[in-house]
Amino acid sequence: MISSDTLSVDFVLYREDLDLCWRINLAGYRVAYTPTACVYHYGSYTFGNLRNSLRFFYMHRDNFYLLLKYQSARKLLSILPTRCLFELFNVPYALWKNRSSEAFSIIKGMASALRNLPMILSKRKIIRAFSGTDQPNLRIYPRFVVVDYFLLGKKTYKELYAADKRSS
Repeated sequence: MISSDTLSVDFVLYREDLDLCWRINLAGYRVAYTPTACVYHYGSYTFGNLRNSLRFFYMHRDNFYLLLKYQSARKLLSILPTRCLFELFNVPYALWKNRSSEAFSIIKGMASALRNLPMILSKRKIIRAFSGTDQPNLRIYPRFVVVDYFLLGKKTYKELYAADKRSS
């Protein structure tokens, strides 16, 4: 059995929930959601105590960590170039909005993911050896949620799922 320390210390503020879901799936269990459940998120205690630059650093870095840690090499080849472009488009946008610390945090997050690539790849190797597969059997949203959310106005899981079913 792999210790949780081996696999989960990568995520500090963001994507730790997704990391847990991937690990649960790889252990042979199923992750599900209950559509009737309602979760209230009262503010953001942690975020309120952090500088925006630190928040954006972890947000962007952890996106890359999650992709690199779990996606198959084949899927990475199709996702990573677009994801990098998407992240790089965020930099001039942040600068245009006069949020230079956010722009630099995005670049630092990407650089950190690149700098830590050997560590991520070693964890990826452990995961593949443990699970015996290059890709867990997960249903992954096939498009960019950001595009569907901001450009197409799909604001709920139900709306996104309906759009996903139409594209399948």
